[in-house]
Amino acid sequence: MLPKHNRLPLRTRFVPEFQVQTPIAVVKVKKNNSEESRFAFVISKRVAKSAVARNSIKRALRQCVHENLKLIKPGYDMLFVAKREQKDLLRGQMCAQVCQELQRKSLLSN
Repeated sequence: MLPKHNRLPLRTRFVPEFQVQTPIAVVKVKKNNSEESRFAFVISKRVAKSAVARNSIKRALRQCVHENLKLIKPGYDMLFVAKREQKDLLRGQMCAQVCQELQRKSLLSN
């Protein structure tokens, strides 16, 4: 689970500066004025009808961010919006795809 200071508050007005396209999600990114990066996850009913499936996707994305929290550059707000259900992908594969795209946009430190 993400620490509270790394969660994007519900009522935050979010106007992204740029987006990162991954095969499983769109990551909307905005610079913030803090020393911490904050994250939020959105999975609509169009992605998965079942609440169990939506929560599973959300948990997988949240776990990926939590595992790579020290590598993600501080000072960004990121909103993950899932594109489609990824039943056939394992959590490790989902995480690898997200990390690869974040690395390409220079949001991960080496």
